Amino acid sequence: MKLESTIPERAGFLYLAPVTDGILLLIAFFVFFGSNNVLKSGVHVDLPASSSTLPSVRNTHIVTVMKGTPPKLFFNESRVDMAQLGAKLASGKVESSHVTILADRDTAYGDVLEAAFLALKFGYQVAFGTQPGEN
Repeated sequence: MKLESTIPERAGFLYLAPVTDGILLLIAFFVFFGSNNVLKSGVHVDLPASSSTLPSVRNTHIVTVMKGTPPKLFFNESRVDMAQLGAKLASGKVESSHVTILADRDTAYGDVLEAAFLALKFGYQVAFGTQPGEN
């Protein structure tokens, strides 16, 4: 006796739904986590252009220097003055040993160096943030 199924055959395209979900998840993963990490400090700065790039650092403190008298300073996203910046750098060494300085293109060179020297004084590795472009 031959047994026949009364259940209709499933359409082949239904088996593609889990595969499609997996592929879309992989695409989303690589788009969000595989791209270059761009440093954002929450403060808009007009960075100078440079054709060179540095490797990205996973954990870094961001010091933003903006023009003004005295210059406007931000440590990560909080507004500080030069004395407070020293205190924040002294206590932040536990979290990371890297500092990226984002300085506005029109900021006085001395103000940028003062922030950099302060970070170097506390033993940080200092990098200067730029935007892609020609020198």
